[in-house]
Formats: sequence, C-alpha cells, structure tokens
Amino acid sequence: GRYADARDQLLVVVKDYDYVQRNKSLESLGYCYLNLGDSANAERYFMRALQRDARMGRSLLELAEINFNDGRYKRSERYLESFDRLSAPNPRHLWLAVRLQRILKNKHKLASFALALKNIFPDSSEYKAYVASLRKSKATEEVRETELTEAKPINVKQNSQPLQKL
Repeated sequence: GRYADARDQLLVVVKDYDYVQRNKSLESLGYCYLNLGDSANAERYFMRALQRDARMGRSLLELAEINFNDGRYKRSERYLESFDRLSAPNPRHLWLAVRLQRILKNKHKLASFALALKNIFPDSSEYKAYVASLRKSKATEEVRETELTEAKPINVKQNSQPLQKL
C-alpha cells in the first residue's frame, strides 16, 4: 500500500544526514510505521525525530498515545505535558489527556482537560466519546459530578500553530 511505499522511500531519505528536513522525514516515517501497525518502529522514529527537534508536536502526541496504549502512563503523561507547552489543544490530545488522568486519578487535571474538551471542541467525535464514556460506567458517578466542576487551570497554549497533516 501507500504507507509501505512511503516507508521504503523515507528509509532512504533518513539515511542522508545532511538532508535539512531529516527530522520531518523521521517523523513521517514514524507515522508510516504507525499506520502499518508497527508501534515499536513508530515509537523508535518519533523518538529519533524528537532527538533532532524536541518541538515536534505530532511526535510528542503520537508517543503519548503509543505509551498510553502500552500501559506506560507516566511516560505518556510526560509526552502530553511537553505537547501542552508547545502546541495548541486539539480534540485528540484532550481526549487522551482525559483518559490518562482518569487512570492516574488526578481529578483536578481530569476536570481541566474535560472542561477544555467540552468548551473548545463540543462538536468533536472525541467530546462525544467522552460523554458516552460517562454514561457507560456506573463507577463514574463521582467522576461525572467532579470532572467538569473541579477544574483548575492547566497550561494549554491557545495560540500555537495547528498540527499539519501528512
């Protein structure tokens, strides 16, 4: 498929250490691996991209998601915190943050991210998934009442450039 072809081309490009856009090629290679179902290689190339430029928002968000899915929640949180400092919020980022803070049991951060998701992206599929998640679990009764009322300010950049799509 197209991701496999792109991966093969990018593997050649990233070997050129003089290539000016090498960090973006590393990130794109990570994205290809992710779409090919190879999260180990995706993680490897996103990390290499960040070694060249620590301000690559897409790599940070992808690494947060990969680590979350692998149960490495504290590492996922660190990547999300870095993403928060560099990038404008987006629905995917906020929904991941909500799910992560539920697991980490940080009700103040959870409330802040949930409120941001509700206020900034009320029509997003991620906000709809959040609302559905509240209905699904009876164990969320306490969470339901506090998630949107115990919000404390979080440092989420409002004026950053949105992530570019490949």
